[in-house]
Amino acid sequence: MSTPAPSKHDRELIIAAGYDPDSERERELGLMALHCAAMMFEPGTVQGSAPGRNSPCPCGSGKKYKKCCRAADEAKAQVPKQTVQEAHIPRIFDDEAMDADQDRLHQLLASEPTLVHLRYDRAKLDPFLDAGLPDNEAELDAEGWTDVMTSLAQRFHKAHAGDLDVVAALLLCGRTGDHDALTIRALANGVLHLALTDMSGELEMNLIAAEILRVTVSEAEDAGNPVAAFGGAQ
Repeated sequence: MSTPAPSKHDRELIIAAGYDPDSERERELGLMALHCAAMMFEPGTVQGSAPGRNSPCPCGSGKKYKKCCRAADEAKAQVPKQTVQEAHIPRIFDDEAMDADQDRLHQLLASEPTLVHLRYDRAKLDPFLDAGLPDNEAELDAEGWTDVMTSLAQRFHKAHAGDLDVVAALLLCGRTGDHDALTIRALANGVLHLALTDMSGELEMNLIAAEILRVTVSEAEDAGNPVAAFGGAQ
């Protein structure tokens, strides 16, 4: 069944974002990208994604969430935002834009309070990586090593998809705070590629898995407990 024709407004938006509405495949992808961006502007918070009232506040203050950032987060979530614009829509046919989105996702995972819990469980991650390393590991150049680890991250994410509610966290991040267009687009890109992965079963579409792995590994190294697959001792 073909994708319904978009409205004139939506058609103009997806054309501006680099999609051809006369191609059924690109029209479908463009409308999905538009929908993921628009989800960032829906009012309210995402159920189940915010910390519990009595949980430690994600900001690191040591206080309970209800006595620290809860009121501010709820107030931010209710502030009316602008509607989705072309600059917010992921551009999956633009390599430069995709690279920028991936870099921004990595920065957000490392700094945004609503995303700090998106880390892989080391007890599950270390043996998974060790078992999945190729026999020619020592022969890989930097690009080959990156490709191997990205593939392993995507496979690990699929195997442990229930451990982290990544979509809810990305939406909560987008709906709280005053974010620029690149941040909104990067968050929407993460949601889009998780949706595409679920629909297609193609693991390489999982844009955010490698970024969660990179942050997990980076923080482990900083804490003096590096991941064995990256040269650390188990």
